[in-house]
Amino acid sequence: MKKACVFILVVSLVMFAISQNLSLKFTGAIVVDSSYVRLDSVTVQNINRSWSETLVYPDTVLSFTQTGIVEAQGTSAVITSYPNPFTGTTNVAVFMPQSGETTLQVYNLAGQKVAERSMALSAGNNLFEIRLQNPQMYLLAVTTQHGRGTIKMLNRGQSSENAILHNGTTAFEKRQCANSFQSGDVLKIIGYATLNGVVVGSRVVQQQQTTSENFRLIFPVAPAVSTTAASGITTTTATTGGTVSSDGGAAVTARGVCWNTSQNPTVSGNHTTDSSGTGSFTSNLTGLMPGITYYVRAYATNAAGTVYGSQVTFTTFAESSGSFSVSDSDIVVFSPGNLQWSATGGGSTPTTHVTADSTAEGTWRFAPNQWDIIGANNSNASSTYSGWIDLFGWGTSGWDNTSDDNLAVHYQPWDTSNTYNLSSTTNRFGYGPSTNMPNPDIAGSNHDWGVYNAIYNPRTTNTDSPGIWRTLTPAEWDYLINTRITTSGIRYAFATVSGVRGLILVPDGWSASSYALDSTNSPTAPYTANVVTSAQWATLDNAGAIFLPAAGHRSGASTCCFSGGYYWTATYGEININRFGISAQILMFFDLDNVYTISSYCGRCNGCSVRLVKDVQ
Repeated sequence: MKKACVFILVVSLVMFAISQNLSLKFTGAIVVDSSYVRLDSVTVQNINRSWSETLVYPDTVLSFTQTGIVEAQGTSAVITSYPNPFTGTTNVAVFMPQSGETTLQVYNLAGQKVAERSMALSAGNNLFEIRLQNPQMYLLAVTTQHGRGTIKMLNRGQSSENAILHNGTTAFEKRQCANSFQSGDVLKIIGYATLNGVVVGSRVVQQQQTTSENFRLIFPVAPAVSTTAASGITTTTATTGGTVSSDGGAAVTARGVCWNTSQNPTVSGNHTTDSSGTGSFTSNLTGLMPGITYYVRAYATNAAGTVYGSQVTFTTFAESSGSFSVSDSDIVVFSPGNLQWSATGGGSTPTTHVTADSTAEGTWRFAPNQWDIIGANNSNASSTYSGWIDLFGWGTSGWDNTSDDNLAVHYQPWDTSNTYNLSSTTNRFGYGPSTNMPNPDIAGSNHDWGVYNAIYNPRTTNTDSPGIWRTLTPAEWDYLINTRITTSGIRYAFATVSGVRGLILVPDGWSASSYALDSTNSPTAPYTANVVTSAQWATLDNAGAIFLPAAGHRSGASTCCFSGGYYWTATYGEININRFGISAQILMFFDLDNVYTISSYCGRCNGCSVRLVKDVQ
């Protein structure tokens, strides 16, 4: 950490005590390394007698008698060196009670005089800078008409010369004070010093005063803080924060992060306030602009000032993903993540959302990150489970059209079944509409999750109305993966993104220079063909790439097969009644060794992933 004071002009506030007086001496020091700091002033408050006195530099000298405060008195010079030990250069204050001719001499250990200066000094504090070439112990002698005084000085470094420079004199201010004092009175003492341009108060000393005493007034320094890398990045939000590892000797009264589109942001601009004290904290940034690079620094404030952590950067995602052809004439954009549902919106209280014809329980959203999957926790799916689920039975949009022959009622998002009952009128044909025909497509109907439900979109931080999003058909999946023509010639690549296996789809206008992908358009490539960190994914995302995570599937309360991705289409396919329900060609499926755009086997009552699209042409 940068030290709080580059030029340490320390004053020992010295009293010349008359024999019957009680005398106090004050010295300033930094809490971290005990280095000296010059005192600007000292405030002494007598608690018993309700008076206070502010003593300013260099006349911060205090003497008490039984009748009050009197001016400092003395007949010889007082010498103070600061810092001591020092590195090449030190400052010396010679306090003169009255004007007179004075000689300063510096001797090395061999008794050789290495520097000398003689001059007339005025009454008050005379300030000198002493430079010494060799690291060793020295003796400084100061001779006046009243006598001679010496101090030892330890040099641990090297200067370019041996010299004594005079930096001026601050006149001694005489003061008289009629405030009364009695031995045993309680004094409250606070020193003040300027650190990094900020006037800082020392730790308070409050005690009963019965004897003379040398006070060392301790000052804090700015705290130590580091910045946390950004995560949870969307088009308009991000999460970051920091850690305050040291309070600098004074309470941290404010902490948070500041950000801007230019480097080295400060608290005078955009910033958060995230509690106080030491330790780690999280900061949520909102109101950001899509596709913009931001600079972030954590900050912490105490009595010594505000300090900033290292700068981190992130780029918000572009407002919309790239365009994908799904036929010779149709173009779509993908949702920013797999579909998810929670009975409580992830909180503790049941929630509702708008539907195409009313409202329904729970909250739908797109996953915050494209690689997010719920995994085994899908086994907790229920109408009251407060967590999120992302594996759904086919057509479980929440629209329960029981008026159509009562042949299908299990349309709720939490429903899947690992049984099939051919004789049941309520679960005979699995999931889907039933208007005298148990297995039509869900395309364009309220059984499609996007057609029926309002869905929260983390990219825009808005909730999209019902009917904006829809499910792809098998033919569209097939065209997307196997047929469409792209600028780069690349359509997809197997990858591992932020530790999650899956399939990357690149848009029609993708430039190969956006990010180097290996083993492209290869259905047998391993997931390790492309290993992408969450930070690297920002580059692909802003270029319009889509990631389909291998999220497995669910049957009842059982989850499995997380090596593969199972994604619903809007078409039921052929009927194959068996113990799993109606199996049909309704999946886009990929695993360790292939991509199947028309999967031939899966019961509609099983839970699979949903990735919605919206039409742009």
